[in-house]
Amino acid sequence: MSSVQESETGAGFLNTQELVPTRTALIEMGHPKGPIPIQFDNKYAVGIINDKVISRTIQREIDMRIYWLRDRQRQGQFHIHWKKGDDNMADCVTIHFAAKHRQLVRPKYVTKNIKKQK
Repeated sequence: MSSVQESETGAGFLNTQELVPTRTALIEMGHPKGPIPIQFDNKYAVGIINDKVISRTIQREIDMRIYWLRDRQRQGQFHIHWKKGDDNMADCVTIHFAAKHRQLVRPKYVTKNIKKQK
């Protein structure tokens, strides 16, 4: 599997694992919820989790995290879907962008005006 797919799946696994006790507590307190939407910006990761991408390489390398995510989605606890990462706030610090792009998206991340230093 590609390292990007592995990191996306790993992050999704850790985040959903933390949500399970909260979801269970809400249900036990009488506040049932439908499937919690989990958004990935990696189509390949979503394809593997949703059984849309199948190959021998993936079948051999698939790990417990993917099976766990598949199982929880089939149980109706989560709805795992893909959405283009235009609004993904983490991309700014994890992906190399040109300076011009960083200046365009800076207002999303910075709440105070930055004055040019002399």
